[in-house]
Amino acid sequence: MMNTEDAKQRIQELVDNYTKLAEEKRISKYNEEMTKKDFILPLFEALGWNVYNKSNKTDYVSAEETISKKRVDYGFKINGIPKFLLEAKAIPVDLNKTKYAEQAINYSWHKGCTWAVLTDFEGIKVFNAEWKLKNVRDNLFLNLDWRDYLDHFDKLWLLSKESFEKGLLDKEAELVGKKGKKIPVDKQLLADFTRFREMLSKDITKFNQDKGLTEEELDESVQRILDRLIFIRNCEDRELESRKLMPAVRDWESRGKKGQLIKLLRAVFEDFDTQYNSKLFQEHLCDGLNISDSALNEVVNGLYQTKDKTVYYDFSAIEADVLGNIYEQYLGHILKKTAKRAKVTESRARRKEHGIYYTPPYVVDYIVRSALKELLKRKRPKEVEKIRVLDPACGSGSFLIKSFDILNEYWKKKDKDYAQAQLDTTGQGTTFTRKVKILQNNIFGVDLDKQAIEIAQLNLLLKIAEKGHRLPLLQQNIKNGNSLIDDPEVAGIKALKWEEDFKEIIKEGGFDVVIGNPPWGADISAIEKAYFGEKYSAGKQNMNSFELFLRRSIMLLKEGGVIGFLIPRNFIRSGQYSEIRRIFLENFVIHHIIDFKKFPEVTQECVTIIATKRVDWNISKKNENNIEVGEGRKILQGVFLHLPRYVLNLKLDEKKKIILEKILGGNKLGELINVDRGEEISKKGGVIRCPYCNKWSFASKKDRKKCPSCDKEFLVVNASKDEIISKEKIELFNPILIGEDFSRYRILGCHYIDFKREGIKFKSTEIYKSPKLMMMAVSPIFITAFDECENIILTKNNYSIRIRKEVDIDLKYLLAIFNSKLYRFYQENLYTLGAEYTIFISKEYLKSVKILNPSNFDTNQKNKYTILIETVDKLLTLNNRLNEINDKKTDERSRIEEEIDKTDEEIDNLVYKIYGITEKEKRVIDRSFK
Repeated sequence: MMNTEDAKQRIQELVDNYTKLAEEKRISKYNEEMTKKDFILPLFEALGWNVYNKSNKTDYVSAEETISKKRVDYGFKINGIPKFLLEAKAIPVDLNKTKYAEQAINYSWHKGCTWAVLTDFEGIKVFNAEWKLKNVRDNLFLNLDWRDYLDHFDKLWLLSKESFEKGLLDKEAELVGKKGKKIPVDKQLLADFTRFREMLSKDITKFNQDKGLTEEELDESVQRILDRLIFIRNCEDRELESRKLMPAVRDWESRGKKGQLIKLLRAVFEDFDTQYNSKLFQEHLCDGLNISDSALNEVVNGLYQTKDKTVYYDFSAIEADVLGNIYEQYLGHILKKTAKRAKVTESRARRKEHGIYYTPPYVVDYIVRSALKELLKRKRPKEVEKIRVLDPACGSGSFLIKSFDILNEYWKKKDKDYAQAQLDTTGQGTTFTRKVKILQNNIFGVDLDKQAIEIAQLNLLLKIAEKGHRLPLLQQNIKNGNSLIDDPEVAGIKALKWEEDFKEIIKEGGFDVVIGNPPWGADISAIEKAYFGEKYSAGKQNMNSFELFLRRSIMLLKEGGVIGFLIPRNFIRSGQYSEIRRIFLENFVIHHIIDFKKFPEVTQECVTIIATKRVDWNISKKNENNIEVGEGRKILQGVFLHLPRYVLNLKLDEKKKIILEKILGGNKLGELINVDRGEEISKKGGVIRCPYCNKWSFASKKDRKKCPSCDKEFLVVNASKDEIISKEKIELFNPILIGEDFSRYRILGCHYIDFKREGIKFKSTEIYKSPKLMMMAVSPIFITAFDECENIILTKNNYSIRIRKEVDIDLKYLLAIFNSKLYRFYQENLYTLGAEYTIFISKEYLKSVKILNPSNFDTNQKNKYTILIETVDKLLTLNNRLNEINDKKTDERSRIEEEIDKTDEEIDNLVYKIYGITEKEKRVIDRSFK
């Protein structure tokens, strides 16, 4: 990357060149191309931008090649995302003309990009496209003259790549604090589309009560009308067609608003049906509906400009992924219809049921490009023609649209008709025939949501629409159905039989590429759970829809095919998914597993996996495969195969691996201890009394509860309630610990519980009576305390750990191990993996943790073991004294706290010595925590 001193030197050269040309009076002869070549591109190269995309990376400057005649010249991108758009002009042009600023600002807004830059090298004007101001000149944020480039270099440097990586320009804008931000194009369109949908739904319901429309028929009709209007507006702005909709409205207005506007619009629809011959304009239920002129007038006008008339929509500048975002959110709204009215509302429940969430365009691009790259590099053109790409949960089609784009790029370079395609003034680079072939032969999708399918088909058709060409039908490619269930008794009419619906593809071995962002955590009914358990060998407890899609996709993928999915980060670490991880490690060559963290509207962190199905390869060959895990790092696939539960630690390196191997040589904890979870009761000990038998049971959040004593159901709201846990000590109540009552090595306090409440069934007192360790079940690290009192009860989020009768180990050894730095390192590398959310330590995982068994120690280890127990006793004594002092701020308290820290460190060092951890390895462990 160019530093500031190198940049200044290069810019000085450009300024000198400009000065020389000006003195020679040659500036007036410079056209736009000469200006870009000699001054603008070199200037931004000096600012650190990859203007010529020499390294073919995702940080580059792209020529903006939309069909719109109003396009700007360049998009400056980091990780494939445009940071600002630049409109270049010839040096002699007057940059102060308002039309140039309007053009740059409007285009940037439509692209969802905050910054628009207008330059002819003589000057640079930077506009904030998000500010909602009456005069575009007020959107001007930065105005530089060529004479200022070096004197005010700090201002010019705000346009450098380094500045955008650090967000410096955005921070400067926040300091200015101009109010009244424009709503981003996706949110503005979503608001408008949702308003149109509700308006048309209400209108059609009101004026068509004799037609007995169902909720589904009404929703489908409204969707079809909107899809038609969006398609037409897209064609208008791409100049494939002259203006059609607005002239129809103006014609109606010129007649004094007499006659029905719907009839004029139907004539437009019929014209498009003749020209494009798509299902979109075929005769449909919506064509026979009565719709008021006022509603249609508002919808049509709203597709040209916003209601407040501050923004004019340009559909040619709105990318397919922006429309995809709008539709993904739009699908989260549901229609509620009664006999006389209809209402559209956002439904989180519907999102949850179907797993409807938007995938950011940079993630879609990464997954699709990576998956197809693996396939395209080993296929000949004839074979590429037969590639079958599937998204089994395609939603509005963002992954399929990107697949089309990448295959279209491929044919730009390979197609024998390329020379003819050069004459294509649309700039798409391939012939219409080729694009239709890509859609019909290569692109396939399925979704449970019928509306999503309609939208996916529309989005794909918008990609290829050209004047004078009829559009293909996509019903055989993009289908409505349940990708996971082929049994009508389980899924009804949505059941999808792959062997019938995609007969030829399945007959030939399956799909070549399966990609997508499958639903996470979608609702699964009891009957579906039973079906999935049998069909996919999936555990019936905590079943997650994304795992089912992974299993189904593996079945649908042919040998040598590539899978590319965005899935929850939990996949790489949770014991629940150890079997599916094993399947990938043993049956696939994994190319990438990249941690994408979190993105908007999705609370879980996520990862992508790209892998080729290679069942026919032997394990040793797969073990030698290097998996890219981000930040330029690679890990051998075989390493993961030998980790407990096949956990995929993407931060693992050779030094960490050697340390972990010293631990993994031990016994499983489950061979040495008994582990029991505490009582299934809340922190406050909520209980409820059965109105039939008057016995108590633990409280329920459900409306109805079945009494465990008499088996009768009753309404929770009508029952008596009480709390049996108290902070205060009560006679005959037993001590009980909740999470906040203990920490490492220390019991901080105690609560008390009525252990004899009639009807309450507690666990066996055996798990509380003997000495035990108490461990928090919800924690990223092991937090463990020691109970010698033999009678403390625990709540459900804590474990009781006792040594098996036949095992000769001191509990305090385990206490030291669990609370040590070494086992924090173990936990972070084999379980939590840096997760940012709450971690539950499962009983199964805890029993699988490896530990060195003192019965196998050599003399040196035994000596250290004895000292370790003594040191733990010392620490427990210190903590007990700290409890006695309580909150008093005394010198003794400070001295004890210092002694506790020192003793804790001694214990860590003794554990290190027992496990043979060297000084260098200690430093590796310490650095990993930082």
